Amino acid sequence: MYFHALAFLDIEDSLRDLDAARFAQRCHDILLPLDDSHGSRCAVEYVKRTRGGKRLRVHLLNVQPPMARDPGPLLMSRGIAIAHQAAGDHVLGYARAALAGSGIEHVTQTAVGDPAGAIVRCASERGSDMIVMGTRGRGAVASLLGGSVSREVLRIAAVPVILVRGSRAAMHLPQMARARRIAA
Repeated sequence: MYFHALAFLDIEDSLRDLDAARFAQRCHDILLPLDDSHGSRCAVEYVKRTRGGKRLRVHLLNVQPPMARDPGPLLMSRGIAIAHQAAGDHVLGYARAALAGSGIEHVTQTAVGDPAGAIVRCASERGSDMIVMGTRGRGAVASLLGGSVSREVLRIAAVPVILVRGSRAAMHLPQMARARRIAA
């Protein structure tokens, strides 16, 4: 089983890392698992910036937690499925708009279950070349106490994984780019 992990301090450092940029440019099918974190937004920006003008397919994935209790009748199950899909669509909205604006081909999927397992399973089923994901940047102690999805994905993934931890300034990249265009 082959895997390779590249972890970055922030998005700007990751974009300057020539080895990572060359590696990312060799990949054509990327799995981009997202949640509502700042790190996820920076992972989207990383994929956009390292594209290198090549044709790229990105699979956007959001994993919703399962219900704690049995949903009961079928109608109730359908309602829960609709709620999971709506929550996933909300989380994936930013990435969908950002990639469409960059002309990057993408598909979206919402899954339910264990996040790390669902991410690795989706990468395997799609034949993804690489997983690019943001980190929450909680620190080593908090990750050990509360678990870390990115750490588990690194442990079990059979494809290369790039972790992007964004800087606070990078969170506002789309707004800053718009401001520069208006000023120019």
